[in-house]
Formats: sequence, C-alpha cells, structure tokens
Amino acid sequence: MPDLVRLVDCYEDVTVRDLAWLLFAPDLLRAEHVGVPLAHPFATSRERDATLDWLHALDAAPGELHAHARNPKFTRLGIYAESLLGFFLARGPLARLIAANVPLRQGRRTIGECDFLLEAADGARLHWELAVKFYLHIGDGTSPVARLSDYVGPNLQDRFDLKHARLVTHQLAMTSRSEFAALGLDGPWDAQLYIKDRLFLSRCARAARAGNR
Repeated sequence: MPDLVRLVDCYEDVTVRDLAWLLFAPDLLRAEHVGVPLAHPFATSRERDATLDWLHALDAAPGELHAHARNPKFTRLGIYAESLLGFFLARGPLARLIAANVPLRQGRRTIGECDFLLEAADGARLHWELAVKFYLHIGDGTSPVARLSDYVGPNLQDRFDLKHARLVTHQLAMTSRSEFAALGLDGPWDAQLYIKDRLFLSRCARAARAGNR
C-alpha cells in the first residue's frame, strides 16, 4: 500500500487528490468490529497499480472528472464521495459498475437506495454501501475505550453508532429484500460496506483523557 500522504500530495488536481484519498485511505473500522464484510477497490496488486497509472493520467487531464464531480448539488460530503467513487467504477481501469443509486419502493413509498451494484473481476456481484463521515468525539474522557456513541457529526443527532446500525441492518440488507428481487437484477449479491471516515478529538476530551492517565 502506497504511503497515503505522499500518494495524495503527488497529484496537482484537488479533485484527483480527493479521489485518491477515497480509494487508498485505510478503512476506519476492521471487519471483525463492523460485523459485515468490508469493500475493497482492488483485489490484486495489479489492479492497484493500474489504478495508480490511471490516476496519474487523470491528473494530467481532469476535465471529465470535474464535469462529473464538481456539480453544485454535490456540496454534501457523502454525495460528493458517491460521485467520486461512481466515476471510478464507471470510467476507471477496473470499470465494472452495473447500477448506482437504485431505489427500492413499497408502493409509492421509497424505502431506500442501493448505492452501487458492480461486478468483480471474478464475476462476483457486489452491493456496496458507501459511508464517508467526519465525526467529533464528545465523550467525557472517563472511559479508556471510546464508544461509537461518543462520536457525532455537525448535527448532534448524527451519532456514529446510529449511522453504523442503520448501515448494517437497513442499507446492506437492501439486496436481500423482495422489493429488490422484483427489479430483475440477477444475483446473488454480496453486500459490503465501503467506509472511509475521519474521527476528531476535541481539546476538552483530549485534556480529560490526559488527566486520567
């Protein structure tokens, strides 16, 4: 795995740097802690190297990426990240996107969307749910181990534990529902979580932790 800082900094274009971070940043959580399989953009070192070559070419001529990702509607972090990953799956060297943002409905009510449906090099059909969030730790620092519920987004109701639970119990289960089967997208589909978040520790929480050592 290339050194992430040196990798991202080697690109001149900021949107290409964002895409490189999304593809190469380490997963926030381990699979055994998440309880579900994690998605990985590269199955082999050959696929990784092909992607690095593609990113360097894209950095020299990023116009198509800009047209796709620099949409005024993509101001929210999650939507912007979806646009970047969708561009990679549709136009990258490992292009294998089947569908994106597939809605599931019960009657007239939308019950959710599948972020990405893709086919791996070995023919496996994958359902990826993308989660890219920035969370701040607001715990009191008394616990030696941080809990997911200690992390919140800009909206204090956006807690990491609640987001994690919804991804695992609702989003990743979409392709196993009867409403999805009715769409005629042949499977079976292996559901995987693509999670690239950043966690921040406030000064107060950092000081509390230091005082408890």
